[in-house]
Amino acid sequence: MERVGGISGWVYNNSEESDLIQNIVKRILAELTNSPVVVASYVVGLDFRLEELVELLDVRQNGLQVLGLRGLGGIGKTTLAKALYNKLARHFQCRSFLSSVRENFKSRQNGPEFLQKKIVGDLSSHKVPPTFSDAKSYVLEMKRILKQNRVLLVLDDIDDAGQLKELAGSREWYSEGSRIVITTRDAAVLPTDFVDKIYEVKSLGKSESLKLFSHHAFRRENPTGAFLNLSKEIVSCTGGLPLALEVFGSLLYGKRIVEEWQDALEKLKQIRGPELQGALKISYDALDVQERSIFLDIACLFLNLEMNREDVIDALRGSYFGVETAVTTLVSRSLIKFIDSEQLWMHDQIRDMGRQIIVEENLSDVYGRSRIWNPADVLGLFQDGKGTRDIQGIVLDLEKKNFPRDKKARAIAWQQLCQTPNFTSAITYFREIYKEHHHRYATKDGEVILNSTSFESMVNLRLLQFSNVKLEGRLKRLPAQLKWLQWRKCSLRSLPSDFFPRELAVLDLSESKLERIWGWKWCWHAQQVILMYIIVWLVSRFSYFG
Repeated sequence: MERVGGISGWVYNNSEESDLIQNIVKRILAELTNSPVVVASYVVGLDFRLEELVELLDVRQNGLQVLGLRGLGGIGKTTLAKALYNKLARHFQCRSFLSSVRENFKSRQNGPEFLQKKIVGDLSSHKVPPTFSDAKSYVLEMKRILKQNRVLLVLDDIDDAGQLKELAGSREWYSEGSRIVITTRDAAVLPTDFVDKIYEVKSLGKSESLKLFSHHAFRRENPTGAFLNLSKEIVSCTGGLPLALEVFGSLLYGKRIVEEWQDALEKLKQIRGPELQGALKISYDALDVQERSIFLDIACLFLNLEMNREDVIDALRGSYFGVETAVTTLVSRSLIKFIDSEQLWMHDQIRDMGRQIIVEENLSDVYGRSRIWNPADVLGLFQDGKGTRDIQGIVLDLEKKNFPRDKKARAIAWQQLCQTPNFTSAITYFREIYKEHHHRYATKDGEVILNSTSFESMVNLRLLQFSNVKLEGRLKRLPAQLKWLQWRKCSLRSLPSDFFPRELAVLDLSESKLERIWGWKWCWHAQQVILMYIIVWLVSRFSYFG
């Protein structure tokens, strides 16, 4: 009450009611504008940490301040960085928050150019941000904006010093008063000549952990009765990691039989040390067989395809009954989320747990696994014709790229590796090998050419995603069991009459050049088209079908 009494407000009298309403609306809109990123709906232990960080960055000082947030995966670095960004946003007209840098940086679909473009777009004062044809121009524009403006820049989840160099440059790039925040699991990627201070994000205390766990397990602040001591024991086993507390609490929500809790506790005790993925896998093991399979489809195949809830359900509907119920279960267990206009999202620790399950299906042979998502593995599969009956899902999402034509690149990278043998030079060399391998399949338009004969042995393939790929050979070789086919930027002018997978539920030909389908003329005006058919009829999901 004392804090409330100290908050200033507006004096109201009857003659100023309209003015009061206008002021309140303006204030609310201003607050909404100054909270540009979404923070988790329920958090604990944030206020004190936030106060410490605000004090460390002290926006009243003119000098450049670079702050690193270091901590274990799942400990809440991103949540803390988002809250800090929202707290400081009103002090900076130029600001940018880059999420999942590590994942985007290594993505063929996004990559460093995508992130540099986003920084320029976020910080630019133009209503329509400038666009450039090459990465160098974006870097020059970044340097210009950063030097002329006081900026707030947050880089979330950096795992390599090279990423920091490409996205944040050097201290000389920035004007006085700018603030940069970097989150990472490894303090070694934060160079001392760039970063002023490193803040160690620690695990939650016992009372905070109990409160967060209780919220997800009981939807109340504290457990009661027979579950109080059990809750305390579970909390002590999670190491105070917010992600583990949320997932494990969600697992036990609605379960009110003490023996079920005791069983879950025993499983948790068997995990030695702060093995987060082991704790997360307990929630996975509690799913039924179909829910596990759907979870693995999402973790391995769907995450980078910018899908919303409806897209996910459509893609899975042909493979499973009761997909909506299963997806709802995964959401209630905090294994997946739909955020920012129903966009699919999964914490990278949960994603890695799911992908590790697939890796352990066959440790020695990637083509003996049920789902393949790494572009190099998929290209190798088609190069060597190693398709197997084990494969159920494949994703090969390749945006149009300018493939390398300089054959000296590999030799230069090798020379650099010999002169300076370190992790970075080794990665550069293997990247050039991969580019040369990829180039052998590329057309002048950037399409990747694959042979359809590799599909003949993939009799259990259910889910297939291509982007910017050209198939040589007969489409009839695609497996009859195929349920979902997304072939974006398909260059075919028509689908042959012998291509008619009898169990196909969804055919997505977005951004394709298709003019005829099974001999019928096909036209549309929308950029994206999803076709669904049952036996012999098609229903257009978008604007026009004729």
